[in-house]
Amino acid sequence: AKEKRHLETLESLDHEAMHKADAKARKHYNQQINIEYYTSSKFIKSTGYESAKSGIKMGIRQALGLVFAEIWFELKEHVPALFKDAQDNFTLELFLDRMQSLAKDIWSRIKLRFKDLIEEFKNGAMAGVLSSITTTILNIFFTTQKLLGRLIRETWSSLVSAAKLLFLNPNKLPAGDLAREVTRILSTGIAVAMGVILNGHLANVMTFPFGTEIAAFLSAVATGLMTLGITYFLDHSEIMQKVWNFLNQYKSEAKRTLEYFQKVNQELDRFLIELSSLEFNLSVSEMSQFINNLESFSCEYERCFVLANEVERRGIALPFEAGNIESTRSWLKKL
Repeated sequence: AKEKRHLETLESLDHEAMHKADAKARKHYNQQINIEYYTSSKFIKSTGYESAKSGIKMGIRQALGLVFAEIWFELKEHVPALFKDAQDNFTLELFLDRMQSLAKDIWSRIKLRFKDLIEEFKNGAMAGVLSSITTTILNIFFTTQKLLGRLIRETWSSLVSAAKLLFLNPNKLPAGDLAREVTRILSTGIAVAMGVILNGHLANVMTFPFGTEIAAFLSAVATGLMTLGITYFLDHSEIMQKVWNFLNQYKSEAKRTLEYFQKVNQELDRFLIELSSLEFNLSVSEMSQFINNLESFSCEYERCFVLANEVERRGIALPFEAGNIESTRSWLKKL
């Protein structure tokens, strides 16, 4: 009878309400645990350590990428010569000399790019730190899959480089060229992200031996092809060329002023070349006297007066009135 009452009591319970109450209690309990954990000094120290570690790793990876690129460029120049020497007249002494020359040239290239090496390390370290912090923040609010974490890590470098170029513009690029370079960097990051996604799918499919390595190779090839295709499209597409040229029309006032004076300088150079081709019929003594007269005056006004007299005496036709500043300015404005 006791067991029967117990079963009747269990059957009379509202199981759905019990599940809701359990879920509510667990949510409140987990929320308290999360608040205690994420606000603790242990979590902050751990996050800082992992962010710094990730930043150093990304910085080293970026710097090593630059070093390996320089090594490859040097090998590409020396390896054909090594093969040619081996086919013609191979000697150990000549081979060692070639290898020594190769090592010196590699070291010279790396030393020349040392400043860029430091810059790449800084950019990579910053991207690594920011990506680690971003992943941590996302993990606080929802569980991030491993693939998403890797996507954040791989694309942060492109985002940092694009932001740096966009806001600082160290090379003072015009609007069109700046937009093209920023688009190129962001599209490279997108290609890398697509490669990461492809690698994740291939790794799940290729479960056979060496499947992981093959998946990594195929995704790397796909990433390279996408990057190459996007870059070629941005640089050579007729549509994109029209876009860049249209944006390049928007120039700052300083840029317009600089281009104006560059044109003025070119016109002055052309005019001086024409003058130098004329026959002035000056003897050596007359030329020496003329130069001495110019050097004897330290005031620019007096020198202009000497030049104006000489031009008038020689009957040289000028496109402006010598000694008249307004006439000179009017001529310059017409250039």
